[in-house]
Amino acid sequence: VRILRKCVSSVQSPPIGLLMKLKLHEVLVRLLKNPSDKLKIEIAWILTNIAAEGSDNCKILIGLGVHEKLVDYLNIPNGELKEQCLWAIANIAGDGVFAVTALLKTKLVDHLAKIITNKANQLSLLRILCWILSGLSRVLPNPFSVLK
Repeated sequence: VRILRKCVSSVQSPPIGLLMKLKLHEVLVRLLKNPSDKLKIEIAWILTNIAAEGSDNCKILIGLGVHEKLVDYLNIPNGELKEQCLWAIANIAGDGVFAVTALLKTKLVDHLAKIITNKANQLSLLRILCWILSGLSRVLPNPFSVLK
């Protein structure tokens, strides 16, 4: 998984299309059930890059419930995993109305509120959180209306 993460994180032509064509994203989603936080970090990093590569990829990931799993991981104490999940969520949030609506139907807002109010959190988490909020509000005029 680490080698795959390094490949898709390369600056020059990451093989995201090939990864999707081979359905490796489905394997990665199943591997998210593994108890290893280190493995989850690597997978979340790959998913971050997949989500950054276009709307079709985001829709596929949302269809697999990736956004729900990433949001669930925001509740764990591992700061590195939490940060990587926030990056992936930010990329998904920037994809459009469909993605924002899917994210807002999870417990994302509750987790973001906990991150904002926890003074122990690193500044890097708060920066990503601002990016997420920007993505949510950029897509929908009143993003939190879907929570009603």
